[in-house]
Amino acid sequence: MGTSIALVTANMGGIDPLFALPPHPGIDALYYTDVPSLGSAASTWTRILVPPYPASEPRLKAKFFKCQAHHLPEVRGYPWLAWADASFEFHSLEFLTEWSGFAAPDGSRAVFVPHPDRQTVAQEYGYVLRQIELGNPYLAGRYSAEALEREREFFSRIHDLEALKLWAGGLWLMANASRTHAFLDAWWNCVLRFSILDQAALSPLLMEHGIEPVGFDVDLSTNQHFTRHVHP
Repeated sequence: MGTSIALVTANMGGIDPLFALPPHPGIDALYYTDVPSLGSAASTWTRILVPPYPASEPRLKAKFFKCQAHHLPEVRGYPWLAWADASFEFHSLEFLTEWSGFAAPDGSRAVFVPHPDRQTVAQEYGYVLRQIELGNPYLAGRYSAEALEREREFFSRIHDLEALKLWAGGLWLMANASRTHAFLDAWWNCVLRFSILDQAALSPLLMEHGIEPVGFDVDLSTNQHFTRHVHP
């Protein structure tokens, strides 16, 4: 089997440990970090990369590699581009090859996991804003209510947010194609303009770029493919 999928993960500031990968034929797993010494688990990844990056908050650094993965020179030439947050510990990566069978080579279909707790984009904005108001330390310390309200207002002008399904932003696969490149650039611009809470913007931007999200219905916390570790 030839290598066709570039799996990109980024961990800046040592927020997550490096998890060892299971065998991954057909997949090149690229781990971007600012921590050059990562222990024995590093040998299970195809490449560990410590790229130059302007000084900024670690989560924004990692978000760059998520939303701008198509600009990384290491992913050029791969038909498929996958992203996984560094919080995922994989038990098998065969499902990514399965995903590529559901996505479209021209980028018009991409594979995402439904959000496990909320159904719509409107619910996501409402939940996060309410938790910030209540002083939730995890959310209030990361996101600006003012920025999120501006983002919600921006998308609500042309989208019915109550009707848009909410997708989890931490794990996806799409074609490495011009349509998805335009989507990812728009996603990054949204992060810079509004908030690093990126997943609420997914559905509106996918719609605007003519990309149909295909759902992979799996428990996002733990299943036979992976375990997602929630960090502080």
